[in-house]
Amino acid sequence: MKINQEIIQEIEYERKKIIPQDLKKYLISTYSFEPFPNSYSEENLYNSINKDIDTYELGKLDFKLKTPPERRNEEYKNLKALYIEKCQEVQNLRLYGD
Repeated sequence: MKINQEIIQEIEYERKKIIPQDLKKYLISTYSFEPFPNSYSEENLYNSINKDIDTYELGKLDFKLKTPPERRNEEYKNLKALYIEKCQEVQNLRLYGD
């Protein structure tokens, strides 16, 4: 599940507050992609967003947004680690089968 405008409006309605534009931008940037290789459940997505809003209201939210190359690099590292893990599993299965 990914964030969309409806979710933002729903959270604003529940909290009875307008989310500042800079925070909206951060939330959309952060939650518009599924965390590879997993995905957000509806509950996890809402909990994460609300946690970020609370952190923002305390003045402790780090607004450093990842650039597209940084996101691709992070995804590449995750894919590489997942590939290595699966290769090791295949090797272990081959050894187990012998």
